[in-house]
Amino acid sequence: MTVWMRRRDEHLVEDVRAIQVILAGNLNPQIADLFWKAVLFHATEFPEKYFTRYFSEGRLRLMGISNLPPEAQLLWLNETQANETGAIDVEHDHVWSRSWLQQTLSTDNADLLAVLREYAWGCTLTKGEHGRVGRTNLEGWNKYREAGIRVFDLLIGEWKT
Repeated sequence: MTVWMRRRDEHLVEDVRAIQVILAGNLNPQIADLFWKAVLFHATEFPEKYFTRYFSEGRLRLMGISNLPPEAQLLWLNETQANETGAIDVEHDHVWSRSWLQQTLSTDNADLLAVLREYAWGCTLTKGEHGRVGRTNLEGWNKYREAGIRVFDLLIGEWKT
């Protein structure tokens, strides 16, 4: 296990403790809802909200990383035009939605740490890409594939989608 993954695990153990408090059922429902949001944001924003393990191709382009395949050039032209009009900004996306995570973590006998390790991921992408992903109504990496967005795994140096 890499140092980065060990640090993430320590981060997720904190989230497991908080989820156990929520699942105990002793919180006011409104407080529990706020707690869920805070915990799931915390879990997916490691190490930082806009510097996640996964970056979209558009986000890499905004950073000036240009060693991408030729088929990406058309998309980049559209992203560049949008950037010139001020429509591009960086967004954080929950690869699996907070509602999906909450439902999965709330099931009986859920291994909280295992669920978080597998599904609590954030992806940094452009505002335009975020809009396209949001229109898919899918979860996980399938929504990026459906939206035609390539995602790069910074930890292992490979394209995820």
